Amino acid sequence: MAGLGVVGVLAVLGGALGQFVAWIGAVLNTSRLDDKTWFIVLLVLGLLSFGFIAMLVYLVAGPDGTRESATRTKPLGATA
Repeated sequence: MAGLGVVGVLAVLGGALGQFVAWIGAVLNTSRLDDKTWFIVLLVLGLLSFGFIAMLVYLVAGPDGTRESATRTKPLGATA
């Protein structure tokens, strides 16, 4: 039984670490967006220990941060 308890504790710690890494990734991803609403919501709720709920809402309804913004400028020296 003690071994099963240790495996359970390790699984919970691994899940918590995975959730923390996902939260950090979501905060960094939304920090690059023009609209900072999602960034502020994820940051504040995560710091107030409601990160799991915020991440579920972000997963369902969050913005796609992989698309390029239409207002971004070209790098210096770009011809195309």
